[in-house]
Parts: sequence; structure tokens; C-alpha cells
Amino acid sequence: PTAWRHNLDCRIDVGLGSGDRQEKIINLNAILGLQQQFMQQGLGLTDQAKMYNTLERLAVEVGLKDAAPYFNDPNQPQQLLQAQVEQLTAMVQQMQAQMQNPLAEVEQIKAQAKLAAEQQQQQFDSQKMLLEMEQRQREFQANYLTKLTELELKYGQNVPGSMV
Repeated sequence: PTAWRHNLDCRIDVGLGSGDRQEKIINLNAILGLQQQFMQQGLGLTDQAKMYNTLERLAVEVGLKDAAPYFNDPNQPQQLLQAQVEQLTAMVQQMQAQMQNPLAEVEQIKAQAKLAAEQQQQQFDSQKMLLEMEQRQREFQANYLTKLTELELKYGQNVPGSMV
């Protein structure tokens, strides 16, 4: 230990062994959520490097060696550039697919319009059918009452529900 004074660079963290992994994972996820909120609100309380540090610590707590295979380190610009290039490439491919088939969107709009017209026609047909059924029911009721009245007059008896 007497030789350590000059050759040893160490940092002591007290309490790292306390608590279980699940508790640390939950706490790190809570911290990450706060960091994301602060970034969205533009408060300046955190930055991408700090979020990466949280993700790196989270990866270690879940049992992974490090976060590098899963997240880009903002301190290494080539990783961020590569991620941006991949995003831009995907966007270009999507735009090219749309440009190669401009009629697809038109066909989709036509199909939607046809579907809407069919739905309106079905609604109209169902309303028409309901009105016809109501008309038939009224006609049946009128015929029924007429028949009862004719029977009353023919036999001279009072029939409940007749018009007389």
C-alpha cells in the first residue's frame, strides 16, 4: 500500500452494492424518463451524453457488458453520423418508392371513395327497407282494424280493439 500513493488512480463509491438489481433498473428507468421529458421540454437539465450514460448503466444492470451494441455514444460522432445516414437512406428509399408508383396513391383514394359510396348506398338501402316495413305495418294495422269492424257489423257483436 505504500507504493500505491503514486501509481494508483482510484475512486471510491460507497453504497454501490446495496439494493438489488431490479430496484436499480427501476430507478434508472425513472431517471431516463425524466431525462427524456427534460430534453423534450428544452430545459437544459440534461443532454444526450448524460442520457447515454444512463442507458449504459442500465445495460450493465440488466447484465449486458456495455451499451455500445444497442445505443450510439454521442461522444463518438462517427456513430451518430452513421445512424443519421441510415435514417436518411431509409427516407430516400421510401420517397423513391412513392415516386416510382404515383398511381398507387390515386388508386388508394379511388378505392376509399368507392368504399364510402358503397357504405352510403347500404345506409340508404337499409333506411328505405325500414320505411317500407313501417308502411307495411301501418297497412296491416289498418286492414286488421277494418276486418274487425266488418266482423262487428256483420255479427252485431262488440269486438275489443275495433274502430267502432
